[in-house]
Amino acid sequence: MRKISSRKLLVKLFVGDMMVQLFGKAFHYARAANIIVPSIMLLAYLLTDSDYPKIAGNDYIGLGVLAISIFFGFAYFSIKPVSWEELSNDQKFQYGNFSTVKLTYNQIIERNKIIDDIKNRQETVRFHNVGWFLINIIAVIVTVLLLL
Repeated sequence: MRKISSRKLLVKLFVGDMMVQLFGKAFHYARAANIIVPSIMLLAYLLTDSDYPKIAGNDYIGLGVLAISIFFGFAYFSIKPVSWEELSNDQKFQYGNFSTVKLTYNQIIERNKIIDDIKNRQETVRFHNVGWFLINIIAVIVTVLLLL
């Protein structure tokens, strides 16, 4: 079994975008949404208990989960920026396209190799597992059904 460090897991879950194909259409969304959307749905469900509008008990768990996910989604990588070596090839490609930080010569060479690999495989787009996308859809549907 591979050991994954917590920093590596945070980079995998929160840095960059994901692109999935569903019903022949491509959807782009922030990786952080995989954690934040279900957290919001959990909080929505927990807040609608019998003691509403008073916040108590399990509501604090939902608020805590949401606060942690928002911190890692928006603030953590501003405090401790991600390094080039921590990124996957997909993330390196995105980082090179959209980063305001200039890449070094070696990073540009590596990114060009990644682009060449994609072209050699004759892939125009590399899609991620649609399961991540469906987690968000299912979280919204389940929460709406529970709130009815």
